[in-house]
Amino acid sequence: MSLRTVLVSDTFAFAFLERRPSPSWEPFWKGYRDRAVITPEYGILYVAAVLKSRGVPFEPVNVVADHWDDLRWFEVSDAHVRDPAARAELEGLMRRMKADLLARVAGADVIMVPLSYYYMVRGVKRLLAGIRAANPSGILVVGGNYATMHAPELVTEGLADVVVRGEGEETVLHLMDELGAGGLRNGGLQTRGVTYRDGGGHPRRNPDMPRIDDLDRLPHMYFAGEEFRIGMRHRFLKTLMPEGDYFVGSSFVTSRGCPERCTFCMDPTIWKRRVRFHSPGYVRDVVQFCWDNYHETGNPKFYFGDATFTLRRARLHEICEKIAGIGWNYNVQTRADMVDEETLTRMKAANFRSLAFGSESFNDEVLTDVVRKRQTAKDVLNGALLTRHLGLEPILTFIAGLPGEPRESHLRTTRILREHGLREATFFPLVVFRGTPLYDRFAAGRTPEEIEAARFDADSDEFCCLSPEFPTKEALIAWAASLNAEIRTGAAEDMSGSNVGHLLTG
Repeated sequence: MSLRTVLVSDTFAFAFLERRPSPSWEPFWKGYRDRAVITPEYGILYVAAVLKSRGVPFEPVNVVADHWDDLRWFEVSDAHVRDPAARAELEGLMRRMKADLLARVAGADVIMVPLSYYYMVRGVKRLLAGIRAANPSGILVVGGNYATMHAPELVTEGLADVVVRGEGEETVLHLMDELGAGGLRNGGLQTRGVTYRDGGGHPRRNPDMPRIDDLDRLPHMYFAGEEFRIGMRHRFLKTLMPEGDYFVGSSFVTSRGCPERCTFCMDPTIWKRRVRFHSPGYVRDVVQFCWDNYHETGNPKFYFGDATFTLRRARLHEICEKIAGIGWNYNVQTRADMVDEETLTRMKAANFRSLAFGSESFNDEVLTDVVRKRQTAKDVLNGALLTRHLGLEPILTFIAGLPGEPRESHLRTTRILREHGLREATFFPLVVFRGTPLYDRFAAGRTPEEIEAARFDADSDEFCCLSPEFPTKEALIAWAASLNAEIRTGAAEDMSGSNVGHLLTG
């Protein structure tokens, strides 16, 4: 039978606006908050694209973007902190957003909601509870990283009837067929890759869905771009931040998975260390589509969000040949030990501009024993210097708070960076979440009260990784901010009690 299906986007953005966490509305964080407010969840775009390609009808609901359709709302948002009239206007808009969402899901047979981010997840759960109350008989389907790792709890708490675990495209297609034939209502589900609520309200876990090996047979996420107002979102961000990157409409992930086993990262748990790749031709088509449909203003930056973009050199070289003349300049993240002179030279010729290296630490013992990263400090430094020598910009990221790494080790890192003139480097305070080895290490021996005290934000399910070196989250966050000041100025600032520097960890 035909099902009225609603796909909901912008749940994170709404939760962020509802919470408005400090210090998000300080001037320094304007770029971050503007992006958070108007960016959709990418996962729902992939699901929408595959449904659209198969002719499965759905109704899109952009909780924020359907109402935040004028640049003026960013000004109202900025002003609300000091202007009571602006605050009242913003809060009135929020009420209209939520009321519209609940009205549009009422009467739907199936409602699909993304639940990916650990940051602001409690706000998204409040939305799910509101959707459940507005449509008690609808089948509520959630998916994403957080949903995958917390499937039984979401079902038990009544926040989902079905959780799609891992990759969603093929699972959702099978699920829609089964729901259309009366599945779930008539006893249970056979679709692989889901956890669902049985007749007694208990979670039932079906076997995993096999991974999608041929990624090219999937439509790209921008195939459903019109339904999710990608053009408007991209135009807003490039107008507000002409030099910004990693914007929807000018970003894409060309592979899925990562072969590494870093203990702070969710990738090994979600992807089981398997990597699959889009072909160079597919990548070219997506990049060209974005250029033709979204680029209007600002610096034409394009961001590839692969965990390790340079993992397959021959493939990368072919990608460089195919996208060189499109018009974008390209920015990526990768590992510093996965670049060489030939690769960097080809990337430079193809208009790549920057490479971000996940460096984590310049302490080899910590890299090996704590992070389990198969690279050394020398690998990172040599890769960064070679990148700069060949005319591209290296960007290094580090983690403050890794177990066993003392403050002196961090200060040694800042000295090395300054000695080599590597100022595009940032320390982030370590936050951990369930499903990673570092979370298990953090939680071991701690009481629930002690774990709660480390919660990153009241609406977050991330926890600052506390230790004797950093006994409070305030101490860890302040130390990371101090290190960043030292990298750039050579003199650590007094950041006692500061919470500046935490936002990018979400």
